Amino acid sequence: MISPGDSDSFNYPYFLYTPSTDTTTERPLLVQPNNTGATTDDFAKHRAEARKDVEEGFARLISDELGVPLLMPVFPRPESEPVDWRHYVHQLDTETMQISAGPLERVDLQLVGMIEDAQNRISSDIPLTEQVILNGFSASGNFVNRFAVLHPELVTSVTAGGVNGMVTLPIREAKGHTLNYQIGVADVEGLTGKQFDIAEFGDVNQYIYMGAKDQNDTLQAGDAWSDEQREIAREVYGEDMIDDRFPYCESVYDDVDASAEFELYEGVGHAVTEAMVRDITNFHREHAEIPDRAVESGKSDRDVSILDVLELLGIPVEAAIAGLTTVLAGMAYLLRQVEK
Repeated sequence: MISPGDSDSFNYPYFLYTPSTDTTTERPLLVQPNNTGATTDDFAKHRAEARKDVEEGFARLISDELGVPLLMPVFPRPESEPVDWRHYVHQLDTETMQISAGPLERVDLQLVGMIEDAQNRISSDIPLTEQVILNGFSASGNFVNRFAVLHPELVTSVTAGGVNGMVTLPIREAKGHTLNYQIGVADVEGLTGKQFDIAEFGDVNQYIYMGAKDQNDTLQAGDAWSDEQREIAREVYGEDMIDDRFPYCESVYDDVDASAEFELYEGVGHAVTEAMVRDITNFHREHAEIPDRAVESGKSDRDVSILDVLELLGIPVEAAIAGLTTVLAGMAYLLRQVEK
């Protein structure tokens, strides 16, 4: 864990993990925001959940699969201090972006500072690209989608899942409404001091996905939406997450020529499956030009991966994310040694 120093531009620590990987080929840093899943003023709980994700969770699985370093910030999701529960920090929501003082001011820029700090620490051992890749699911899926809107110049590819059928729209108005952040980009300049750049946003490769049976709708949640924005969101996006909102978002992204793919997974709820993880890793590998380990090692067949081990043993990826990732990474490593 990296703690902030007096001169750093971030106020919270972050975890940094580097898998065993080729150190001669340039590759991106993977960034996945932390997602505790509940509000609490006990920062130790946020830190513990982030550590668990880095050691055993979804982000670790992708990092090991791609052979890229992983950064996970440890941002709080407060109940009452330093701000109240209406600030859904782990979603990078409107109220969070409006914080004008204190340790949670401009969380987005604090993450930028963490990225720069991590790149400086790693670059002497592993050559890194300037742009990063982002991944998130549920609250952290909202975070990475919104971060890409605010800082598209920093991102080469982003995968965002379980986003309630709603992504931030790269337009200023629709259906008679002015679309302020987090719905749209009409007031982004006022929030960040810089105009929204539709051309740079259009260049970000995005994979946005949902389970077709996902029922985790946060539109009614008081911490995720203000009363005013909730009504605008309902009129703009629609009522149903899958039938109305998701296809509407896809149509808007298509209209502005955003480089985005929208994917529904039949029979899946609010969960991450093996098929999703394979598609996510393949998406980043292709669009961030991350070499396959088989190519790096000069082997004719694809290298053994953690997902291969899961499939071989018949273990659902949900079980790996729940706590088997580190063990499986070791098994994959041993199998690769046997193949050599």
